[in-house]
Amino acid sequence: MKLKNIFFAIVIIIIIAVVSYMVFLDETQERQESYITEEDVLEPEAMDDILPEEIFTEDNYSEVKLYLEKNIIEYAPESPVLGGTWYVTNVQFSENYALVDYEDGHIARKALIDFQINEDAVEIINIIKVFSDERDEINVVVGDMFAIALESNPTTGFEWSIGYLSGSVMLLKEGFISPKAGLLGASGIEYSIYRATDKGEDSIVLTYARPWESVQPSDVKTFSVVVE
Repeated sequence: MKLKNIFFAIVIIIIIAVVSYMVFLDETQERQESYITEEDVLEPEAMDDILPEEIFTEDNYSEVKLYLEKNIIEYAPESPVLGGTWYVTNVQFSENYALVDYEDGHIARKALIDFQINEDAVEIINIIKVFSDERDEINVVVGDMFAIALESNPTTGFEWSIGYLSGSVMLLKEGFISPKAGLLGASGIEYSIYRATDKGEDSIVLTYARPWESVQPSDVKTFSVVVE
């Protein structure tokens, strides 16, 4: 009889504990729901800010390429020389960036163009002058953006690494432009975008190596920057 009473007492305690826990969960949920205000509920328009970036198709890129070929004279960051006229020789894409090679019959230049497509119209956001030869002088003013683009082949494990920056320039973005489709093992282009932040001089040192190897890098390039 005594054991029977103990058994019933244990059952009652368990039932009380389960009921108490369920009540606790209901109250917790109600408190959490009470914290949600109308401001916390995203309107459909606000959702656009957290959706993934637009995915561009080959048709989009063809449209942008044609637009740049027709309008490179307007968007080139410098003027042609000796009476020449700018014309596009190559365009490569990485997401919403186009790396444009152009020349005027005397000199050749590169620009990295940030674009977007609105209602089937190409909109140019930024035109960034590109440097690939460390012998070129990089002269900019505070607030200017510029880029460095170098050949790279990640299939070999090598990549460009950026050294210490003293403070006159700031790294904004790094990216990679893949080789044309079908060219397995071919080299692409690594690019890095910078902004001039303070007057002075800086050196951008890039080393080409396999990150896991403790050996001398395969290549080193140093770009000198003067910010006015």
